[in-house]
Amino acid sequence: MFGLPAAYAWLAPRTGILGFAGFSLYFLGNTVSAQGHLYVEALVAPEIARRAPELIATDGSIVDAPDFVLAQVVGGLVLVVGLGLLSVALLRAPGVPRWIGVVGLLGTTLTFVPLPEVPVLTGLQIELCRGLVVAALGFLLLGSLRVAAPRSVPEPATV
Repeated sequence: MFGLPAAYAWLAPRTGILGFAGFSLYFLGNTVSAQGHLYVEALVAPEIARRAPELIATDGSIVDAPDFVLAQVVGGLVLVVGLGLLSVALLRAPGVPRWIGVVGLLGTTLTFVPLPEVPVLTGLQIELCRGLVVAALGFLLLGSLRVAAPRSVPEPATV
């Protein structure tokens, strides 16, 4: 999450308004859905399971609380729409390999494919593509920083 704004600063001149809209929605959805989900899954749900196991949902939604489920659904949809818009912008962006946008669109599309829920594999349905896009953009950003870094000039030889 901390590195995404830096990646967008590098992408901004290449992706325009569509990229800004996609990135903004992706970042917001990631904050609400993915980060919220991970926080609850790692820190809150284990304590609830220990103290009040009847509150743990049996349908894979972690906590059986309507507000949490609503935040997950809305945040997830915002994330996916943002990823889709950003992926289209990446397809059109100069200096960005097209495969990155294609993988992002694949991840967006796979989200809406009604596959049966299978532990671990269901999460990979979007996370694998999404993670690959973010990692590839990170490598592009780091590579551009290395190229843009000033090179040291050797000092003149003394006789």
